[in-house]
Amino acid sequence: MWLSETKRKSEMDGSAASVCIVDDSGDDTLSPAGILRLPKAGEAQLRISGSDGSSVLVGVVGADAPDDLLPGEIYIKTDSAVITIKNNGAVNITGTVNITGSLKVNGASVG
Repeated sequence: MWLSETKRKSEMDGSAASVCIVDDSGDDTLSPAGILRLPKAGEAQLRISGSDGSSVLVGVVGADAPDDLLPGEIYIKTDSAVITIKNNGAVNITGTVNITGSLKVNGASVG
């Protein structure tokens, strides 16, 4: 699935990191901290491999942050949707929002 471009190895634990180009087989997922994403073909992804043979994709290499994103804020983007969690508590959503289940605003049910 992977074509390795760069590889760095840690002398301490036998772990390695490599930059890989995703092909179109779709076997691997980007899965840091409970996030699940199927990478796109042609993306350069950073892959960390453990000494036990496990590996995890940790992100797109060379992704640009928006100009207005501040340190500590979270930005999630797909081709047509964006979620930004701001330091001031605002959650900005661009795209269609579908809710399965109930919705409460300030403790009161809506809808």
